[in-house]
Amino acid sequence: MKLAILVLLFLNFSSFAFAQESQYIRSLKGLSLYELRAHDDVKLSGDKIWFSGKQLSVLDTCVLGDKIRTLNKIEISEYDGDRFVSQGRAYLYKNIQYKKSVVDGDQTSEVTATESIQRTIKVVTNDSDLQDKYLFSKSFTIPNCQ
Repeated sequence: MKLAILVLLFLNFSSFAFAQESQYIRSLKGLSLYELRAHDDVKLSGDKIWFSGKQLSVLDTCVLGDKIRTLNKIEISEYDGDRFVSQGRAYLYKNIQYKKSVVDGDQTSEVTATESIQRTIKVVTNDSDLQDKYLFSKSFTIPNCQ
C-alpha cells in the first residue's frame, strides 16, 4: 500500500514538473531571437556567419544588394609583431554568392556557393550539465539594410 502511494505521488510530481517545463518553454517561444540571445538560460545555435576570420551572429547583419553586411562597424586591428594595434572601425561585407575550392581526390575545382540569408536557429539550454539540450527552433531571415 505504501509503495502504491509513493508511486502515485511520484507520478503526480512528475506530471507537475513536466507541465512547468512546458509552460517555461512556451514562454520562451514567445520571445524574439534578439530577446532570447539576451536570456541567460538559453543560447542560440546555428546563428553564426564568418566574415574573413571573424565569426558573428546573423542577428547582427543585414543584406545590402548582393552582399551581407554587419549592422555596426567592427573594430579592425592588425598584429604588429608584438601586439594587436587598432586600425579603426569598418563595416564587414560578405558576398552572398562566392567561389570556393573543393578537393575531389587529387583534383581541386572551384564551385559557386551561396550564403543563405534564411536560417533555422536552434534554441538550446545554456547549461553544461545538460550538454546544450535542444528546446525548439525559430526561423530567421537576414533583413535588408536601412
